[in-house]
Amino acid sequence: MLPDHPEMVTVLLFIVRCKNRGVGYRLFSLFNAGIKFFAISLIIRKLIGISFWRVMFDLRLVTLLFKSGLPLV
Repeated sequence: MLPDHPEMVTVLLFIVRCKNRGVGYRLFSLFNAGIKFFAISLIIRKLIGISFWRVMFDLRLVTLLFKSGLPLV
């Protein structure tokens, strides 16, 4: 049984595909931790009703704030 949300399926398939390619262990473990964090946060946000595109917008906005050097107040 697959989830109703295609974004979750895409993230989960991406994790499985990366594991099957035999990427370098150290690089993969850091990358995998990031993907797992993203997947878990995406699932939690889906459960509380925030859409995938809203999550992507929030992440992009936070990245721009850090790059611009503006205070995060």
